[in-house]
Amino acid sequence: MEYTGISNFTNYRSRALETFITANDVFTPDELDKICEIMSRKELFMGQVAIEQDEEILKNSRKSNIAWVSPDEETVWIFRRLNKVIEDVNNNHFNFVLNGYDSLQYTEYNAKYEGKYDYHIDSFLGANPPPTMIEFRKLSFTFLLSEPEVDYKGGQMEFLVSHNGPAVPIMKKGSILFFPSFLLHRVAEVTEGKRKSLVGWVTGPKFR
Repeated sequence: MEYTGISNFTNYRSRALETFITANDVFTPDELDKICEIMSRKELFMGQVAIEQDEEILKNSRKSNIAWVSPDEETVWIFRRLNKVIEDVNNNHFNFVLNGYDSLQYTEYNAKYEGKYDYHIDSFLGANPPPTMIEFRKLSFTFLLSEPEVDYKGGQMEFLVSHNGPAVPIMKKGSILFFPSFLLHRVAEVTEGKRKSLVGWVTGPKFR
């Protein structure tokens, strides 16, 4: 049922916004292999946080290697497939006013350097946002390119949405996890192997 106004019924209000939604089997196994092959040729660099922090905090809070992926002749089919899923998921579960996104971030978390990303949000709250955030990030997604417990161990996504402890979505290779960008979340430390993913942030006007 669509939320249409103020309500005095707790159960009704609690279903007005999803915590996260997982889409599976969007790409075939052969397509996933092709995406992984394309990403394997990317030149990686150290991921950073968007806000200013001292070097020691940055070093300890995020340990990942990334590359930016824009739509071109080799990758545009990936974006087109994702666009349809983003629209369907948003229309059915979040109903955010969205404008779009320009690129994807390919990310590797490697157990060799204790890859992780501590709790953070993808949006920026308050005045003076970073210059890289031209529009307001509203819907985040993570497209998993590795098989949990096979290609890597640890590295699970965790959301702090309840006093009962973190919520951990069930994911497999090819899963695409969608969630509001303002949710506090992390990628736990990868203890074995390498976790690979494509990450995106769909932007739009500020919430009102």
